[in-house]
Amino acid sequence: MSVLLIASNSAWNIINFRSGLLSALIAEGHEVIVCCPNDPCSSQIIETGAKFVPLAFSRDGLNPLSDLLLLAKYVRILRRYRPDYILAFTAKPNIYGGLAARFCGVKSIHNITGLGSSFIKGGMVWTCVKTLYKLALRSSAHIFVQNPDDKSMFEQQGFAQSQNISLLPGSGIDVDKFQPSRTDTGNKVFRFLMVSRLIAHKGVREYAEAASILKAKGVHCECCLLGGLDNHNPSNVSFSELEEWQKNKGVIYLGETDNPIPYYQAANCVVLPSYHEGAPRTLIEAGALGLPSVTTDVPGCRFVVQDGKTGLTAKARDAHHLADKMLEMFEMSEAQRDQMGKAARARIVSEFSEEKIISSYKSVIECS
Repeated sequence: MSVLLIASNSAWNIINFRSGLLSALIAEGHEVIVCCPNDPCSSQIIETGAKFVPLAFSRDGLNPLSDLLLLAKYVRILRRYRPDYILAFTAKPNIYGGLAARFCGVKSIHNITGLGSSFIKGGMVWTCVKTLYKLALRSSAHIFVQNPDDKSMFEQQGFAQSQNISLLPGSGIDVDKFQPSRTDTGNKVFRFLMVSRLIAHKGVREYAEAASILKAKGVHCECCLLGGLDNHNPSNVSFSELEEWQKNKGVIYLGETDNPIPYYQAANCVVLPSYHEGAPRTLIEAGALGLPSVTTDVPGCRFVVQDGKTGLTAKARDAHHLADKMLEMFEMSEAQRDQMGKAARARIVSEFSEEKIISSYKSVIECS
């Protein structure tokens, strides 16, 4: 069996999105090493039977000095543990872990979960990031991308040879854990729910403005927001801005949680007005739980949500169009929304299950 080094930007990310893959690889007999910054979920990684190697770094921004230091740290770790493969997730592990793998002659398998704020902003920062991606991915064993738009872009811009790139829809979801079930809260008001980090490119400001528009129209609904402030992200929402939304725009802030299922179960529709995604987890979770969604017609979102069948899509960065689509969902009959929810559940089970993702990784490891 192989020695596999899994690189990510947090232990939280591994436990919440990759624990099934981690357990499956260990059960296969592989020696698994997880390399990421230390956080409260680190102890849970050790409990799975994997070895944990802490590696501190800032997940956001480009800083030549600190990024060169991160590259050197990855090289040192790869030379020490001599893995057969590095499995990289999230931006910096993909880039600098991939570059280190090239230097050390280690096979790399990359999962591009999304292109981040640098891609959305464009300009020189994206040009630099794109160049780094090309250097890091050029000799990779395999690259997984999470939606057809990103796959086409990677192929057209020469990130790697087409035969080394394949579509892997999301991080995989345990469809037995995420089962349709409604929670009777006693609240008969229609509830929209957005689950996201509070950063601009997730469309959270458009959501707040759409909530204000619906409020001004006298629509009897709740616009709830679940997720944490991210002060390390350059497009973060401030606490004072969040307070203003609650006071003046009709947004109900629910805080943050490691278990969003009860919040989904108390909602009627999930909203994600993002600017660009890989395969957004919140839409996958909502679909698995049998909820329809309102999202934007952008890469990733339109891959998960089929307009008119499992949800509705609005124009990105357009709060008024988003409000129109939310109102359209609100005015549907309960039977129509239930039909959308059932179609969403069927699609997630068929295309986004954890078993499918695990099988894809096993196949690449066996064949590379």
